[in-house]
Amino acid sequence: MSKAKIDVQRIKLDAQGYDDNGAHYGIGDPVFLVTLPDGESQAIRAKTRAAARTQADALLAKRTVVAGVTPPRELAAKAKVHAAKLKERSATYTTTWTHPLTQVTHKLTIKHTRDYLGQGQDHIEIDSGKSRTPHPLSETGYRSEFVAGTDLINAGGPVTFVDGLIAKALTDKTWLAAETRKAQGDLFQWAEAQGEVAARRKAPARPAAGARITSRQAAKKDHAP
Repeated sequence: MSKAKIDVQRIKLDAQGYDDNGAHYGIGDPVFLVTLPDGESQAIRAKTRAAARTQADALLAKRTVVAGVTPPRELAAKAKVHAAKLKERSATYTTTWTHPLTQVTHKLTIKHTRDYLGQGQDHIEIDSGKSRTPHPLSETGYRSEFVAGTDLINAGGPVTFVDGLIAKALTDKTWLAAETRKAQGDLFQWAEAQGEVAARRKAPARPAAGARITSRQAAKKDHAP
C-alpha cells in the first residue's frame, strides 16, 4: 500500500511569534501547518520539516484502520464529537476599550476555549462583531490567540488577559501614530467638504439658458448708461 500523502508547510512568524493573520504561536521551535490526506490541518511545532512530518505520520497512524485510511463517515463522526467537546470547554465574555483620540468606547467579544490544541494549550478569539471595527489588536476586527492556560490563570482570567493586551497596544507609538494620521485625514476631508458647501452657497445664482426676462429687469437694462 502506498504511503498517504501529507503536506507540510512552515508558518512564517515574526520576532514576537505572530503569523501574518495575527495568530500568536509564541516563541520557540518553528511551527508547521500539517495537512493530512482527509483534509484536516494541524499546527505542529518541530525543529525541522522532517521532524514535523514524522509527528504527522504518527498522528495519521493513530487514525488508520486495517483497510487503510479511516472512512470519511467515521472521520465526520469524530469531528462532530470533537466539536462538541470544544463547545463544552468554551465560554464567551465581553469587554470594552476606549479610543484615546476619539474617546469612543467599543465592545469586544472574547471566546475562550480550554485545551484547544491539547492539555494546557488554550485558544482565545477577540472579535468586534459584524461591524468588523478595527481595534488595537487587529485591523480586521478579529484576532486569534493561542496561549498557555497557566498564563490566563496568572492574569486573572481571559477578560483581564485581553484587557492587558489592549492596554499595552493602546500605548504603542506606531499604533498611536497611525491612528493620529487617520484622524487627521478624516478632519481634512471634513474641512474640504465644508469648504465646498460654503462655496456653493456664496456663488451667485445664474439665470438658466433661455430664461424669461421680467419687465423690471428690461427697464433697468434700457436705462443703463
